[in-house]
Amino acid sequence: MRNEVINMGLTEARASLGKIVKKSYMDNTTVILEKGGLPVAALVSIHDLEKIRNYDSKTEIVGLAGFHSESFADDDEDYTKW
Repeated sequence: MRNEVINMGLTEARASLGKIVKKSYMDNTTVILEKGGLPVAALVSIHDLEKIRNYDSKTEIVGLAGFHSESFADDDEDYTKW
């Protein structure tokens, strides 16, 4: 199982959603979705999602998707209007 991480803008992701979902499922690829160059979400394989859901809270996950989401939590962007 590969574990590739790729970054992709939302516009490109919309245009090729089926292809990136297949790549995530078949190749275990994580796709970091970016808006204006900032990572805002991730598409992960169902296998990785199960690992995330079952992770032991006593163990720290460092760099799960290659960045720390806390740095984006306090911005003023209204993400509901995309």
